[in-house]
Amino acid sequence: MQGAEWVDGMLSNLVANEKKRERQFIEQGIRLEKTETAKAFLSMGFTPEQVAEGTRLTTEDVNRIMKEMAH
Repeated sequence: MQGAEWVDGMLSNLVANEKKRERQFIEQGIRLEKTETAKAFLSMGFTPEQVAEGTRLTTEDVNRIMKEMAH
């Protein structure tokens, strides 16, 4: 029976790891979308504070994006 329990444990770990990777992938996609939206808002002349409020990014993140856009 220990073999079956080991297999069950391994399968549980695999499923948990896959869910974690999926969650990370989704969060990365959301972050990318927010960054692209922030760039669009900045290009339209919005202030960093307005962009942060509209995208729910931090002002520091928006300022970093602005610096990246300047290069």
